[in-house]
Amino acid sequence: MAIYPSDNIYPQSYLVPSGSLYAHFIFDRTYDDVLLVAKLNEKMLDGSISDEEKELWRKDLKGALNRSDLRRLENAYDYLKSDAKMDLRATPMRVFGRITIPTESYFQGIVDNTNKLIDSAYVMQPFSSPALPLNTYQKWNDIELVTYTALNTYIRNKRAFSYAGDDMFMDNNSLI
Repeated sequence: MAIYPSDNIYPQSYLVPSGSLYAHFIFDRTYDDVLLVAKLNEKMLDGSISDEEKELWRKDLKGALNRSDLRRLENAYDYLKSDAKMDLRATPMRVFGRITIPTESYFQGIVDNTNKLIDSAYVMQPFSSPALPLNTYQKWNDIELVTYTALNTYIRNKRAFSYAGDDMFMDNNSLI
């Protein structure tokens, strides 16, 4: 069950249902997160990393783009494509059951989908469109925030419509 904090409609990271999975969107990456990953990678390469640091390095660090970040976006796109009938570009990381290395066209698909989500009725805030190359943590924060916003807005509207029954009413009892 997701908890909606009253003081912030866009928490820094948030669990949102995506199909039958829950995706933990991350859009509070910082430069310090990137530096931590670089430091841990350097220690791993020179063999001076401690067991505690190895455990931290094995986790999905916010400062590193990894497969789980891309999979989270793919799941959201798949959900919005199938359930909301949005015209989003498929961005599969799996080809014939094997994980593939992302290409420029894969990242262009993420940019295209982000632009479509920005243009959709599900995203009301003024977001800027990311451009290739997607090589900064700020761009990934924006991509995940746009995706989170679209998915969360769609799901909340869908729940509200389901709750309302056949007709949806506004405050003055007029039909929508």
